[in-house]
Amino acid sequence: MSNLDPVFHPGNWIAAHQAAIALLLLIVLLVAFFVERYPAEVTAMAAASVFVLLGFVSTDDVLSVFSNPAPITIAAMFVISGALVRTGLLDALATVFIHHARHRPLPTIALFLLATMASSAFINNTPIVLILIPVVIRLAQSMDIASTRLLIPLSYAAVLGGTCTLIGTSTNLLVDGVVREAGLRPFTLFEIAPVGISVAIAGGLLLLLLGPILLPNRPAGKKGSDISESEFLSEVTILENHPDLGKALSQLADLKRPGIQIKGVRSGGLIMRSHYNEHLVAAGDRIILTASTSELLTLRNKAGLRVGMRHTQDNESSEKPVIAEAIVTPLRSARGERIVNLALGRRHGLRVLGVYRHGEAAGPDLSTIRLQAADRLLMEGPPAGFDSLAMKGDLASISRTNERAFRRHHAPAAFLILMAVVLLAAFDIMSISILAMLAVSVLLLMRCIDNDEAWASMDLSVLVLICAMLVVGLGLQNTGAVNLIVDAVAPLLSTLPPFATLVLIYVMASILTELVTNNAVAVVLTPIAIGLAEQSGVDARSLVVAVMIGASASFATPIGYQTNTLVYGAGNYRFSDYLKVGIPMNIVVGVVALLAISVFFPL
Repeated sequence: MSNLDPVFHPGNWIAAHQAAIALLLLIVLLVAFFVERYPAEVTAMAAASVFVLLGFVSTDDVLSVFSNPAPITIAAMFVISGALVRTGLLDALATVFIHHARHRPLPTIALFLLATMASSAFINNTPIVLILIPVVIRLAQSMDIASTRLLIPLSYAAVLGGTCTLIGTSTNLLVDGVVREAGLRPFTLFEIAPVGISVAIAGGLLLLLLGPILLPNRPAGKKGSDISESEFLSEVTILENHPDLGKALSQLADLKRPGIQIKGVRSGGLIMRSHYNEHLVAAGDRIILTASTSELLTLRNKAGLRVGMRHTQDNESSEKPVIAEAIVTPLRSARGERIVNLALGRRHGLRVLGVYRHGEAAGPDLSTIRLQAADRLLMEGPPAGFDSLAMKGDLASISRTNERAFRRHHAPAAFLILMAVVLLAAFDIMSISILAMLAVSVLLLMRCIDNDEAWASMDLSVLVLICAMLVVGLGLQNTGAVNLIVDAVAPLLSTLPPFATLVLIYVMASILTELVTNNAVAVVLTPIAIGLAEQSGVDARSLVVAVMIGASASFATPIGYQTNTLVYGAGNYRFSDYLKVGIPMNIVVGVVALLAISVFFPL
């Protein structure tokens, strides 16, 4: 018996049918993405693990994924986007639009969408939308329209803008990474710009034309109400060293922000609730206002201002103060008390910066508020003070706040760093991946953003998904699955003109992106497009650009692209809302994209 060949070897059978097995795994992966029983990154990691366990991807192949420039470039762009948020550049942009919205609503909306497109061309469009959602809600409120009229256009504008450059969306960077792995010439920063700009113009005009007709006009409801930061009631005291003593209150630039609303001025024992804009500020004046957490923390860092209630404490702490929030619970003795009676400064060394009460004003001013259950207190003090407060039990659920003060004085530096990355990459002086990493280093050294906030700004789920899908892509190539697909489709394509091949690739990318994650579609289709180009004799670059645009230009469902999902959660949208405006967008953008590709990337 020992001399007889074994009837069946699992390893040999797998090796003999590895291409078919890899294709079957790909189908299972796409179905799992569509069903969404697990997060996309978990599904992709599981698929990558199966490819490794079956021997379709070697250890060296897995390690080569981490040498691909796409993940590190995407991570660096997330940090750059975070720095633009922290330095207040995007907040300043929002201020301009909100200021003009009341007087010129339609031109303001058009310019806002144009600015979103332009920003998304150079900053990853997912964090752009995340940043601008509260801005859009405030913009809609200032114009007295439903935010559902603007949130979907925000997402679509960001998608369209992201197609204009290599760094506008992680999809473009990922496709470029696959192209490099295949040994083809990398894309330059603005190589796809002619196609992207054509698509953006067509999509933008269609959106302005059809939006007022097809977009829903309903209140955002609860889903949209909690997107922006909470507005805390606070007081800001003018100190003797304030640089603008004697000027009218309306001239204090620090208080003229969209996130700040002045409610009154306490001066000389009297409170002015109206006609306070021309009041000449003096040392000791207390400005009663509501403001977001970030704006309060920004004011806290301004010379000549003291935010929150004044307090005395027994011993000055040498510990570095931290910012935290505490919630008043129904069973705590703090309920019904004035803040001053809690003696938080004397007992614990804590200063109350503001109070938030859901759905209503917390009180006329900070000192007279009587606390209620579920009130949130924003406080500053040493960690030991918060520990002793928690032990005493007056307040509960004490937690560090995630919000930070704006660093507006670093805004010019952050803008110049971003422009340097764009210009140096445009002239091909250095690769975009190296430039992005250098930009992150400079931003951190100049303290435009703290290191912990920089790492937190990275969307790790996106990075894990990208790396896992790169492993799957290598497995499809190694097993011959890509060639199997190409060989099956090639006879059909041989009877079709090259333009039909381009249409087929674009339609596949567009439809799949509406059902599964765009990055997964990009990784799967790019090597197939390259293989089809070799078989049919057309320029691979044109088919790859079709994958780039098709995998990004997703408008018909809220699950096809991350920005669509973000605004779906922020507004009171229904699935059908996306179909009504998204299907015409897909058709028009697709036709324009195919025509532009055939012109700028001849087949």
